[in-house]
Amino acid sequence: MSAGELLRQANQLKRSGKLDEAIAQRLDMRIACLGLFPEAAKDGF
Repeated sequence: MSAGELLRQANQLKRSGKLDEAIAQRLDMRIACLGLFPEAAKDGF
């Protein structure tokens, strides 16, 4: 996904009041992935 597409999606989520929820879900996913693949933390995941 390009930076422009991410920005458009973020703006849409912000307008709909769901940006904070989307950020929290993304963070939860990253934490879960790091638990499954701790070596990814070394790579800056």
